[in-house]
Amino acid sequence: YPENDNRAGDYVMFRTKDGYELYFGHLKNTINPDQDQPIAAGTIIGYGRADKAHTHVQLRTPDGQLADFEKYYAEHK
Repeated sequence: YPENDNRAGDYVMFRTKDGYELYFGHLKNTINPDQDQPIAAGTIIGYGRADKAHTHVQLRTPDGQLADFEKYYAEHK
């Protein structure tokens, strides 16, 4: 995550076409795409690494502020 304190463990970050950054953390066996490589919908990006499989999702605006993922998703699906 941007704070770089490694609390999220392994993560994957995507940049959306409108400049938002979408982070998925607490993963294992993550993909390792080249920077700016498009990723197809439905691609497995990794697996939950905790005893109870889960992931953390964080969305940041183009200027680095936290954003509401559910609101963004509802407006862009």
